[in-house]
Amino acid sequence: ESQTDVSVMPGVLAMVIAAMTSGLAACYFEKILKDSVVSMWARQLQLALFSIAIGAAGLLTGGDWEHVSRHGFFGGYTVSVWMTIIVNAVGGMLVALAL
Repeated sequence: ESQTDVSVMPGVLAMVIAAMTSGLAACYFEKILKDSVVSMWARQLQLALFSIAIGAAGLLTGGDWEHVSRHGFFGGYTVSVWMTIIVNAVGGMLVALAL
């Protein structure tokens, strides 16, 4: 496909879904923190391990393992991908500061 045939809608849809789930997760996490006796560090570790397990399962079952093993995890990342990652990371840091 040429550059003019590429649709931006899947990317826009992915970003909208990411923003919505991020907001929902932030609200839910704040509720859990307020209702829990577990320390925030322990809760963060639980969430990180859960995220790693989901990410690894998606990598192994999604058919991308060969690409990642051949080109590395960051193979194919473009400037726009890095900008999206940075925007999401900064948003996460802002949420953490608000807690």
